[in-house]
Amino acid sequence: MSISLVEHLADPHPEKRRTALYQVLSSSERSESLCIAVVDRLSDSEGVIRELASEVLQDLVCNYPDLVPKLIAGLRDSSPIVRANILRVIQRMTTIPDTAMSILPKMLSDTSLLVRISAAHAVWKHLHISEPVIPVVLTGLSSNHRDTIIRAAQLAAEMAGYGDLLIDPLSRILAREDASIRGNILYALLQVDNDKQRLQQLASRFINDPDTLVRYTVSRIMRG
Repeated sequence: MSISLVEHLADPHPEKRRTALYQVLSSSERSESLCIAVVDRLSDSEGVIRELASEVLQDLVCNYPDLVPKLIAGLRDSSPIVRANILRVIQRMTTIPDTAMSILPKMLSDTSLLVRISAAHAVWKHLHISEPVIPVVLTGLSSNHRDTIIRAAQLAAEMAGYGDLLIDPLSRILAREDASIRGNILYALLQVDNDKQRLQQLASRFINDPDTLVRYTVSRIMRG
């Protein structure tokens, strides 16, 4: 890892810090020192840099529990983009400290639905409790926001034991025009619906879908 890049991430000039964050995206280095330098930008005085840093963290593998206190502090950011992205970083971690475990459920009450969906992913991954997560998933599925629907469907796909609560809400939005939504909904149904005949009948409507990934998921369903 180039020391100069780490130094640029802490440069007193905002434009240099911003440029350094873009350089991280093109770098092949994925070290702990790089993660620390990017996480430090979550407390930057410039909101645009904090948001960019939270986006850059999506491209890094920062599985370092020592970073969690700084990530938790970032959950107080006024930007829902920052809060949601930080929760995604925490979700991907293998283990997290007990202090983070206690904070994650509180984020399920965030004012932003996108943040609540990200929190639900993290709560399900690390605490594996369904009662506070299911309502967030259902709200996400009923959203008109594309990314929120997709994230909710992706979480639903991980909750195979709760198909009785998820199958109808998933099925109701399957006809959306957005191919990514259709593909994620079909995949979630593949994971949670044990009634193969019903699932195949539903999927048969999309055998000739114009989207390649949708057709691939349909083919998996039809193979049983």
